[in-house]
Order: sequence, then C-alpha cells, then structure tokens
Amino acid sequence: MPIPLRALIIEDSVFDAELVVRMLKKAGYEVTSERVETADAMRAALARQRWDLITSDQSMPTFNAREALSELQASGLDIPFIVVSGAIAEESGVDMMIAGAQDYVLKGSLRRLIPAVHRELADAATRHLALEAEQSLREAQGRYKLIVESTHDAITRFDREARHLFGNAAALAFAGISADEYLGKTHADIGYPAVVSSLLATKIGAVFESGQPEMMELSANRQHSEAIIEMRLFPEFDDHNKVVAVTGIGRDISAQKLSEAQIWRQANFDSLTTLANRRFFYHSLEERIKQTRRGSVPFALLLVDLDKFKAINDTLGHAMGDQLLIEAARRMNLCVREVDTLGRLGGDEFGVLLSDLSVPNSIERVAQCILSALATPFYLASEKVFITASIGITRCPSDAIDSKNLLKYADQALFEAKHAGRGCYRHFSHDLDEKAEARMRMTNALHDALEGNEFRIHYQPIIDLVTGKIEKVEALIRWQHPHLGLVNPKDFIGEAERSGLIVEIGDWMFKQATLQQQLWRQRFGTGFQVSVNLSPAQFRLAGVLGKTWLAHLKTLPADNCLAIEITEGLLLDASDDVIHTLQALRETGIKIVIDDFGTGYSSLQYIKKFGVDFLKIDQSFVQGMMGDFKDRALCETIIDLAHKLGIKTIAEGVETAGQRDFLVSSGCDYAQGYLISVPLDRQALESFLTLQDKKPSPNFGVLVGS
Repeated sequence: MPIPLRALIIEDSVFDAELVVRMLKKAGYEVTSERVETADAMRAALARQRWDLITSDQSMPTFNAREALSELQASGLDIPFIVVSGAIAEESGVDMMIAGAQDYVLKGSLRRLIPAVHRELADAATRHLALEAEQSLREAQGRYKLIVESTHDAITRFDREARHLFGNAAALAFAGISADEYLGKTHADIGYPAVVSSLLATKIGAVFESGQPEMMELSANRQHSEAIIEMRLFPEFDDHNKVVAVTGIGRDISAQKLSEAQIWRQANFDSLTTLANRRFFYHSLEERIKQTRRGSVPFALLLVDLDKFKAINDTLGHAMGDQLLIEAARRMNLCVREVDTLGRLGGDEFGVLLSDLSVPNSIERVAQCILSALATPFYLASEKVFITASIGITRCPSDAIDSKNLLKYADQALFEAKHAGRGCYRHFSHDLDEKAEARMRMTNALHDALEGNEFRIHYQPIIDLVTGKIEKVEALIRWQHPHLGLVNPKDFIGEAERSGLIVEIGDWMFKQATLQQQLWRQRFGTGFQVSVNLSPAQFRLAGVLGKTWLAHLKTLPADNCLAIEITEGLLLDASDDVIHTLQALRETGIKIVIDDFGTGYSSLQYIKKFGVDFLKIDQSFVQGMMGDFKDRALCETIIDLAHKLGIKTIAEGVETAGQRDFLVSSGCDYAQGYLISVPLDRQALESFLTLQDKKPSPNFGVLVGS
C-alpha cells in the first residue's frame, strides 16, 4: 500500500518541484507537498504542520539551500534535508552534508533521489525510535513502522554481543529466514561467512564503546557471496546517555558499485582499444613524477605515432581503421610489462610510461619491439596493410621533472623521428629543444611576414630552345626580412609547410603571380606563361586550396596560360581530394608541370592518368650530362619518352652553352637556368623582355644578373 509522505519542497521552479513529486509518487509514496521559495514561507510551513522530508534547490533568486538548512536547524525539528540541484560542485555538496544536509542529488540524476529518500526516512525513523519520548513514539509509531517495514534497506537492532534484537522485513529477506530464526542470533549463528560476522561484531563493539556511528562494506551476505552490502551502524542511548543498542541499516549496493566501476572505466579507458585514455595516462604520468621526486625513481615517456594512418583510414574506411588501431594496441601491449602504462592519447597517437629502467637498453628494446610489431603486415578483412610508427623518447628526471616539459620533449623527439624518415625512434636532447624554439621563432616571423607584406616574387625566365625567346617564367617566393635581408627559401619553406602557413603564403603568391601574368599577357602576348609551385602540404588542405584558387581563376580568362608545378611524390600518394582538385584546376585551363622529374618514383601510369603537360628534367641530370654518359642517356630518354606521350620538356639548371647545345640537339623544348638568367624581380624581368622584343638575338643564353 502507498506510504504517506509529507514533503516540503524549497524550489523556485514549479516544473522542477512537480518532477520531484512525480518521482516520489512513482516510488510508492502518497505525497502531500508544498512548494516554497523564501525564508518566510519556509518558516510558516514548518510552523503549520509536521514534515517527513525537505528537499531544497541549491540556489534561488532570494533563497538558497544553506539558508534553508539554517532555518531548519533553528527550528529544532529533525527532518531529513536533501539538496536537489541542477548543478552543484562536489565540494559544495560535501560542505552541505558537513553543515547538516543528509544528501545531495543532481536534477540530471534524479534516479538517486528515491534511494536517498528511502535511506534518510529509514534513518529518521531509527533516530525517532531511539531518541523520542514514549509519547512521541506512540504518535509516530504507525507511520514510521510502515516506513521501516516498507523500505528495501535491512534494519536490525543489535545488543552488545551483536545479537539481533529486531529485524525488519528486508533484514529477514536478506537472511532468508523467519523472525523466530533471526531474533536472538548473531550473524555467525545464522550462517554468514566468518570474516563478515567477525568484522560486523567488531564494528558493533566499537559503536558501543565510542558512542559514534560506524560504516562498513561487507563483500558478501548469507545468500549471495558476490553481493556488496553497505552497513551503517548508529548508537541508541538511554536517559543517562549510555549506549543500550546499535541500529544497523544494511543496503545491497552491488548494482551501484558495478555502475560506479563502469563509469570509472568509461572515464579512464579508451572504449575502442581498452587502453588507458588520455586523462588516465596523464594522471599516471603525474603520479610517476611524484614517485620520482620522492625517491629519484627514473622512468621514460614514449610517444608513438602511426605513420600515414590517415591515408589508410581514408582509403579503407573508418571501420577498417578502427580494426587496425585495435590490433596495433594489442601488439604494443605485448611489448610492455605490467608495471608499465600504455595509453591511447587520441587518433593514432599512443603513449608509454616505462618504469624500472635498471636493465640496460630497456627503453631501446621496448621501442624496437613496438616498431617491429607494427611493421608486421596487418590483415584487415581481405586487405593486407603495412604501416610503420615513429617514436619520440624522453626521460625523467634527466630531461625534465614536470609533465609539461616531458610531453613537449617527447613530442620534439617524435618530430625528429618523422623528419628522419619515419619508422624509427629518436631520443630527446636539448639540441632538439633549441631547434624547436628556432622553429617556433621562424613560425612567428612568418606570421609577421604575412602581416607585414614582406614576401616578394621573383621570376626566372624559361626560353624556347628553338627560337631563343622567353615564353615562360617560373614564379619563386622570396622573403625580404627587415633585419636579415633576403632570406633563402630553403631556410623557411620547410617550416612554412610544417606549420601550415604554406597555404596562406601559397594563396598570396598564386593571386599575385596570376594578376601579374594577366598584365604581361597584354604587354608581351597572350601565350606568355607563368608557373607557380604547389607544395604537397597545400594539398593536405585540398578543399581549401580548391575553393580559394578556383574562385580566383573564375575571375581570369579561360585561356589563362597558367601552370602549376608539382612533384612526382604527390601523384604517387594522391588521395581522392588531391585527384579531384587537380582535375578541377585542369578544367580551368591550367597546365600541369612535373617538377624534378626523374628523382622520384617515376611512373608512366600517373603521367598518363593526370594529363601532364610538361616534364621538368631535374638539374642534377642536366649539370652532370657533360661528364657522365648515363646522365646524358637519361636526359635523352626523358625527352624522347615525353614527346611520344605528347608532353613537352623543360631542362632545369642549364648553366653552360655546352649543356644548352646538347639539349637542343636532343630535341628538348625549353631551358631554364643561370645561362639564361637568375630569378629577377618584376621590373628587371620587364626590362629583359622589352630588350628581347626590341633586339632579338639568335645567340640566346646571355647570363643576366650576377
């Protein structure tokens, strides 16, 4: 039958108050409630009638839970007080309980309210049974007896020998016996495990001696060895303040403990690989640092990154990528010991904390084990996949004694491993830190250069080897630093690519070069071509590249006479995004030039597939061909192959008349190099072109500049 319950609800939201009432009714209570939201209204309600339960919002416009608790305490009434709040910090909740509140429940987790109400009503019933006068007990007997008998908590009164003086229905159900079998017996007498009975008897004895409550968790009950029982023991005093009995309230918290364990695991372990997650790994790192500070126990931090995992994920799909991560985690786990910590820090990055470095070369053995394990083929469904890993290593305390620097140093070492070609490990050294700081300074300077308009474009002429006329130029970036002067591109392009600034720099250069080219078309002829280099790093943001460049190209004539220079490696590793971007650029009329041809993995398939217009013979072949017949043969072969495929050739690095003459005799179409001209700024190039138009010379190949 429903249990009568009078609830005073301190809440400024009618909806939230009704939600609490509905929860109580759903739990089987026959609720009589009143909602108040000010101190005056609360005092009036307390004076008007007796309440079994008070719930209070943590904070309201003119009232709060702490003030409400103070009003209750000032009234001298013993009523369970539970804070029900939309948001309360754990410290605030603890402070409220220290101040006298029985519990606190978040509105987002109202399922906790009913167990709290059951418990606190039972506790209140026990307190009233022990402390109220006989007349008060008679008045409340019917109501509290119903509560005690209806609660799911096991309530038992014990004497000094831990014998049962009383047991409610839940206590008898827990024990699985009748009241006659239960009363006058100890837990040991009715068959509870000896360790449980002994611990309970000890705690009961402690309450009799100290007069203070005790709490304990029992790992078993009489019927279920796996159950976890929370037992709270309260003293009962006589008129002389002597403990005459102990009331125990037992609750099966097995489901709660299981739920807490699941929540803890979800908060600390990666759901995909079951490894420690970033949060738990960083916590473990901090704990290792504390141990090292206390006892100088060294350890190593390894950051492991799977090389080119994104390409596999993009090609085979995320499901296959997840399977690879699971298997990679399993393999790495076999390389570490139980005392070590392996965690997934996010994406394809993992971390390892290696303890006990007393064994020589233990760090290197673990690192090599991981590299070897990951280099073994992965079989994903019907696919055979190969990956490698890069590892950065740092030590505590020799490198650093704080997590921030340890992680920074391991990341710097990881960067060096990738820079060294991937598939290897590198140890941190302070030289790396200096390099990292230099890279950071360079990145900052590049930002300033973009904002300060410090970049310049120089143009290197490309001549037609039949006519000797300049028909093309290659646009080359230059940096006019305010203090360092003209900075060599080799000193900043790498950092621009690493930091992603190459995209902004490349966009600026493309727009400037194409606008300049349109002016030159009007002055020097519509066939005058400008080529712009495209970095592979720009294609990693192919969507951005396509949008910015294509939008700009729409403002130019269809016969724009523009070209982009790309490397062989980009086409060999081309993703769908790269392919679509190249196709979209070609549709605008842009020509494709393969730069440094012959130095990479030259493939006829990609030359055919992407519709290449020009091959640039790498300068290493051109400069060596006069003294090495192999270089001459390579140049002739590239020229012949290109012509049979309908592709024209450009020779780079032409510096002597002999090289030029050989290229002419071999049928090469164009030449570029210091024999013709060094890269020129706009004004110098225009002067050169104007001079050429006025006085064309058959003896082309005059060095311009110094």
